[in-house]
Amino acid sequence: MRLHSLTLQAIGPFAERYTVDFAALSAGGLFLLEGPTGAGKSTLIDAVVFALYGKVAAASASEDRLRSAFASEDTESVVDLCFETAHGVYRVRRTPAYDRAKKRGSGTVRQNSTVKLWRLTAVPDDPELEPVGEIVSTRLDEAGAELTAIIGLDRTQFVQTMVLPQGEFAGFLRAEPEHRRVLLQRIFGTEVYDRLEHRLDEERKIAQRAVESGRQAVQGAVDRFTGAAGTEAEAATALRELVDTDVSAAVDRVVEWVAEVEACADEAAAEAVRAGARAQRSGERAEAAAERVRRVERWSALIAERELLDGLADQAAQDRERLSLAQRSAAVAPLLTGWDEARERLAAALKDRDAVLDRAPDELPSAADEVLAWRDRARETVATLTRAVDLESGLDRRAVTLDGLHTELVTCRATVTELDLLLAARPEERQLLVAELARLTELAHTVGLREHAWQAASAVLDAVREAARIDAERGQVEADRSAAARDALGAAERESALREARLRGISGELAGALEPGEPCPVCGSVEHPQPRELTDGHVTPEQVQVAEQARIDAELRLREVEATLSALVSRAEAVAERTGGRQLADAEQEVTAAGLALDEARSARTDQEACAERVREHDRATQALDDRRAAAVEAARAAEQAVDHAARELDRDRAEVAAARAGHPTVAARQSVERARAEAADAVLDARARVRAADDSARDWQDRAAAALVEHGFLTDSDTDDHLTAAVERARAGQLGAGALATLEATVRARQTAVDRVATGLADPELADLDVGTVSLAADRDRLAAARAEAAEHRQLADAATGRAAADRRRAEQCLAAQTQVVQAAARAGDLLREAAPITRVARLASGQGEQGLSLGTYVLQRRFEDVVAAANDRLRQMSDGRFELVSSEERESRSRRLGLALKVIDHQSGDARNPKTLSGGETFYVSLCLALGLADVVTAEAGGIELGTLFIDEGFGSLDPHTLDAVLTELGHLRAGGRVVGLVSHVEAMKSAIAERIAVRRRADGSSMLTVVAG
Repeated sequence: MRLHSLTLQAIGPFAERYTVDFAALSAGGLFLLEGPTGAGKSTLIDAVVFALYGKVAAASASEDRLRSAFASEDTESVVDLCFETAHGVYRVRRTPAYDRAKKRGSGTVRQNSTVKLWRLTAVPDDPELEPVGEIVSTRLDEAGAELTAIIGLDRTQFVQTMVLPQGEFAGFLRAEPEHRRVLLQRIFGTEVYDRLEHRLDEERKIAQRAVESGRQAVQGAVDRFTGAAGTEAEAATALRELVDTDVSAAVDRVVEWVAEVEACADEAAAEAVRAGARAQRSGERAEAAAERVRRVERWSALIAERELLDGLADQAAQDRERLSLAQRSAAVAPLLTGWDEARERLAAALKDRDAVLDRAPDELPSAADEVLAWRDRARETVATLTRAVDLESGLDRRAVTLDGLHTELVTCRATVTELDLLLAARPEERQLLVAELARLTELAHTVGLREHAWQAASAVLDAVREAARIDAERGQVEADRSAAARDALGAAERESALREARLRGISGELAGALEPGEPCPVCGSVEHPQPRELTDGHVTPEQVQVAEQARIDAELRLREVEATLSALVSRAEAVAERTGGRQLADAEQEVTAAGLALDEARSARTDQEACAERVREHDRATQALDDRRAAAVEAARAAEQAVDHAARELDRDRAEVAAARAGHPTVAARQSVERARAEAADAVLDARARVRAADDSARDWQDRAAAALVEHGFLTDSDTDDHLTAAVERARAGQLGAGALATLEATVRARQTAVDRVATGLADPELADLDVGTVSLAADRDRLAAARAEAAEHRQLADAATGRAAADRRRAEQCLAAQTQVVQAAARAGDLLREAAPITRVARLASGQGEQGLSLGTYVLQRRFEDVVAAANDRLRQMSDGRFELVSSEERESRSRRLGLALKVIDHQSGDARNPKTLSGGETFYVSLCLALGLADVVTAEAGGIELGTLFIDEGFGSLDPHTLDAVLTELGHLRAGGRVVGLVSHVEAMKSAIAERIAVRRRADGSSMLTVVAG
């Protein structure tokens, strides 16, 4: 994948629109992304990652941070990226989600994320022009899936291979193996192997629990068997111990016990059958004796009962005669009672008639037809006066109602007047509220400007404080530089003095090496007549070399201090631009003032909606008053109409009532008089009708009673009225109460039933063959008692034998069922053991309990780690001139764990295997850089060999000496030769001189940043 162009607007510290042409920057293969710390270098990388994946580089960061706090509210935040892969040229345009101010009213509204993805026909010459190609997607989820497929890497893989953070890999290089394992696990996503290992261990535990459960099931089945068989404690314990040692032998022993128990059960069943036969024969003999005793007892009882009934024959005849009289008297009793009641009703009717006639008015006529006419006239008058009575009763109430309507009318008119006064004051009150709302709205609209002002003031204050810190640090570094310069000068002077001293005495050194007959290395002569002697204190080469190394170290220290001072000067210049020449007190005062102004604006924004609600509430209250006034006016109009109508109706009804009184005090009094006359006529007519009806009823009951007396034999058709009276008295004398009659009937019926039953019993065939002369009830009872005793003894013995047989059979069945459970449990335990064996073996291997002693996750990480180390060594040999080589080790790093992730650095100059913690700062940088590049190669290879044409390498170059920096840049040049464009993120001055193409990021005084691209 290769980046062509990046356009961003209102993103992070960049408030304006900037375009980065990566195609122009890639001409030399290397470009520099430089600028002060915090200026916005990482924002460019975040913008690239956001355009491709909808999220920034850091997994924990939110896209909300992309929205620039320095951009105006109407400026859209947007990232536009053009890139190329093996699938073609694409352009993606994204806007992040953020909260913006509402276009109408106050408050904020959520601006949602958007995306648009194009497939272009070619790389555009101008990234600002409208893209030429087809739109692939405009949906967030769909575009995300398309981009992941196009690039071939997910976001995590892309960030790990495109941006190489040196600080992290320096820590990775020096880390303990456990920490190194955590990082590799996060990068390669090998948690799946740990989860598999955990899952296998859980399956192993489940299988082991199943095996143990199976063994416990066998033991439980054996316990149930010993309980069913009733074995002794010693035998049961021996069987349980046999289960622990040999399940098959225990099962065989159980089968033997079951066979023994079944044999005992069969013998007990046979004995129970024999005892049952003996009990049956004894029982049959006892039943025959009992039958003989029963027949004799029955015959004796019947004979005794017949003799008793014969002695009561006369009393029985009297009872039957008395029962006949009582039954006939009961038949005529209701008719006699009805006749008596009819005569009583006739007497009462006559008495009531006489009383009514006494109370009747004197003017009441005596003839029946005249009484009817008199009553009808009175009723007509009562009906005619009903309306007048109702009108008369409501006159006072209606007068009171009329007074109330007058009062209501006055109240409604007063309410209208009061509401007119209230409505007159409303406009002025609303004008005051609207003025306050306008003031708050105007102040609330300045929140954005005041926030920017406060942020700018805060940035200036931070810059002033940073400038103070830099000045203090700069003074110390200048002092260090002066000391380092003095040390370097002294070391150079010492080296020069030693070299001059050595040159002065070099002839003595050469003369000391002359041999007779050997040519002189200076003049070539083989004769040495006067060789110079070596003076005391002569300077040796070793001394010169030591002085030279001291001079080199002092000069290196001086360069390091000067580099630090140069960085401080650059930082001071950049910070000075941001301070604007302000002093600390002035900057603090500006921040305080800006904060107070911002708080005032924010408070106005909070109060604005409340004030607007008060205006709306005021308008609603005014409208409510208007509605109330309209309702009051309408109520007054209705009340006035009601008063006029009620007065007219009342006058009319008063005149009608006065006419209806006709000389009486009230209409109701006149109506009462007429109603009393009608009621008196009705009472006379009703009393005469009741007398006639009662007389007719009495005659009817008399006729019915006489007919009943004739029917039941108390009277004959030829008898006179005197005989009727005597017959009535006889009928009443023969009556009995209901209880006495029922008792008499039951007695007669029971005596006759007993006579019939005795006769039938003695005629029964089963008593006919008895020899009455030889019957002896006592002898038969003695023989029955003996037979029953013998039968009871045999039945008891049979029941005992049957109980023993049943108990033995139940025991045999329980043993057989328990045996089945033991066999099944043993088979199941064997199956569980065979099933658990492979799971246990695989789980032990995955958890590192095999021969290698490594868990599955650690083993996979170890292989990945070896690939990373191999890829890193390919570059490390070049950067270190063949001096260093990384090797992994499987040695145990601690007492408890063996991870296989130990890391050593082989120093081929000394032949030592060094701990990475012993490397210097520069060595650590380029070794960790090689690790990062190796990791990127392995990650892209695992993603299908995806190649990233554009690569960013973060800080770390400031720790390199010039020679190592050249080696690192040369190796990075190899990346360039392989087709990659490498962006170096750094603020080292030496990098600026070594790399022409760059992206320069600088802060402004207001805290925002600007971006400049230098290419070609």
